[in-house]
Amino acid sequence: MRLNPSFYKMTAPVVFSLLSVLLLTGQSEAQSPPPSIKKAIDKLLNPETGDEALKKSCLSISRNLKSYVQAKLSQGINLSKITEDFDTPKKLSDKIDQLDSPNRIDEFIIHSAVYLIEFPDDPAYAERLWKLAAIVDLREESEKSKLLVEPFFPALINACSQLPPDNTFNLEGRFLASRHYERKGKTQKQEEILDEILKRSKISPAARYTAIGELGKLKESQGLFTDALTLYESTFDGIDSYPQPIDFALRSVLILLEINEPGKDFKTLISLKKTKPDLRKITSSPMSLEVLLELASKGNKLQLYWKHSESWWPKWLNLRKAAGVKLKIKDQRIPDLTESGKIQKNIARAIAANDAALFYDQLDLLMHSLKWCPSALNEVGTTLCFLLPQIQNDLQQDVHELLMLICRETFTINKEFNRRSRLYRTISYSIINDHDNAIKSIKTFLDEDLDNDDVTETIIRLWAHLAINGKTETNGPRDALENLLNTNKKLSNRPQTVLSLAQIYRKTEDYAKEKQLLSREVNDPEVRSDQQVHQTLTSRLNEISSGIVTTKEFTEAVQNWLGSHSPKWLEFTLPDELNDTRLKNASIEQALANPSSFKLSREEHLKLQVIVSGSKEHLRPLREDSFQRAFMEIYSSSEKHSDARKMLRDLISDDRFPKPLIQSLLLFSMDHAITMFRKRDITNAITHPLLDRRNPRISSVIQNYGVFSSTDLSSPESLSQCYETISGEILDSSSFAVIAQIFERSLSLGSLDLAERIFNDSKNWKLPPQ
Repeated sequence: MRLNPSFYKMTAPVVFSLLSVLLLTGQSEAQSPPPSIKKAIDKLLNPETGDEALKKSCLSISRNLKSYVQAKLSQGINLSKITEDFDTPKKLSDKIDQLDSPNRIDEFIIHSAVYLIEFPDDPAYAERLWKLAAIVDLREESEKSKLLVEPFFPALINACSQLPPDNTFNLEGRFLASRHYERKGKTQKQEEILDEILKRSKISPAARYTAIGELGKLKESQGLFTDALTLYESTFDGIDSYPQPIDFALRSVLILLEINEPGKDFKTLISLKKTKPDLRKITSSPMSLEVLLELASKGNKLQLYWKHSESWWPKWLNLRKAAGVKLKIKDQRIPDLTESGKIQKNIARAIAANDAALFYDQLDLLMHSLKWCPSALNEVGTTLCFLLPQIQNDLQQDVHELLMLICRETFTINKEFNRRSRLYRTISYSIINDHDNAIKSIKTFLDEDLDNDDVTETIIRLWAHLAINGKTETNGPRDALENLLNTNKKLSNRPQTVLSLAQIYRKTEDYAKEKQLLSREVNDPEVRSDQQVHQTLTSRLNEISSGIVTTKEFTEAVQNWLGSHSPKWLEFTLPDELNDTRLKNASIEQALANPSSFKLSREEHLKLQVIVSGSKEHLRPLREDSFQRAFMEIYSSSEKHSDARKMLRDLISDDRFPKPLIQSLLLFSMDHAITMFRKRDITNAITHPLLDRRNPRISSVIQNYGVFSSTDLSSPESLSQCYETISGEILDSSSFAVIAQIFERSLSLGSLDLAERIFNDSKNWKLPPQ
């Protein structure tokens, strides 16, 4: 089976050979070639189309694929068994649909290959061929599929090219090949395919625009901006009939701005004002387009915005340099306003992998978008304020200074940009702990606000956050949140708004109002849609319903427990307590979160946790967190296990401790017990009535640890069965905790086969979304 991906490129040598035969026969130029040769040349240059041609090509593809697959088949793959079990296209198609899952991709490929070999007459044959090619392409990006000993994609994409040129999946196959070569960095092959598509005599406008778009981006990546502009301008004849030419015109504007072609950019943009509004609505970035057109129609507003961008752009370049991350990016980058969602996904992926280079690369694209279009402020503001610190947390002041330039108070451009500028200025003040300016900004905004939209909601929740953390009084944000929830208007984020108000009530110990709010809101469909918030609110409602723990009761419980179980040496650690010179005028929250920066030893850090947890002067959430961490440290470092058990018994038998806190420490005791192979402690914890089995996290821990506690740890067979059960369905991190102990135990027993199996399986484990 020939693997040349281009049909026309494939035919050229054949045509040349046929012409050579003509010349060698000694025929004169005026004489016509023999009919057989003429027919062969015509068939190659003008392939057949229609249903009969499709039928012939599918039969040919089936035969060629059968030969190819049989020659390259991996050992142990039994295709004849599949043929016997699924002897009709309907049976096999239904089975393939069942296997259409990321977890069963190899089975999908194997069964699809059998289908393509056995059923060339099926009406869905061409579509199945193209889909298999697409799936195999993705599979072979990471590793070879199990079906063949060699890559399968080249054969499949060649098979797609053998479909008649008027078949949809011939064209889809060419686009698939083009994108494959793009990912591989084989730009010449990519360009050849796209050129071939554009040279076709019969091509739909949608296919033509897709090819132009992909070829244009290729030219941009090569710095050939003039070529890209020429391609985009070739579509302008359809600007009154299709949305894509409008997209290309907008992209041309961005290119002209990036390459600094004064006048042309504005002229091109102004021309779009004449396009049909209905077409503009279905472009790929209608909001950005309308914002630019609105500003372009208001005198020099748009030019003023672009001039404003020049004032903050050097600051962004300095911040990017200060990050110390080596980036391979060009100064001229054309942002794709249609891909903000893709950029956000890449940023999330960068944070998950702690990939600073990818993060700053994608953030730079967002900054290029904001440089020319004010509608990108929301994505940029969110990324700078909340996501960048997850990659690098030492640039808050630089980020603040950049945001102050972008969102300059004296610069106004349009209503949406002005409101979001005030929002991100306020958030930035809060991040650098300039709470006075943050609160001043909030109050000024709300005094002047007439819209009551998602920006208003976010500003009010920020105000509540500051109040909950003791940075301002609670009456103002409480009243504002109550007004939001009592209006009939649909809120942009009702779950978070309810959570903020509940936390305000909790801080002021207004438990009656908190219970009334939660009882009403936990059944609201919008609140239920946010599973995490809904679970938090439900747990809190259950806690209130079973009897709330007041601050006074909690303080007494903490002091009694610490009096019984604190190690004696703690009295001699940090003797000056909060008057220690390292802690004077310091943020206790920061000292607790990062003791090394205050030069606190491990023992001093524990003493600080004990002090904060027993003091009424600190916020209740901070006190509960400090007590939890102090308990974990004292419990895990206890010399006698009997002492540790008594610590836990005293905690769970004292109803002055909040139930969520008890639950968290019960879970911790299980985590600790499993590392020590103490099955009795695990059994006692998972059967305790205080655990909320309706909580998905707790339920999965009980399930996983229950399997472990019933395992015979001295038997390799029992360990293997436990591993089979746990690895069959990875629920959460507790699954990995159990597997880690099985691995360790199997090594200690000398069960190397099981240990090796666990090690080999580990690359396929994936934690499900939490």
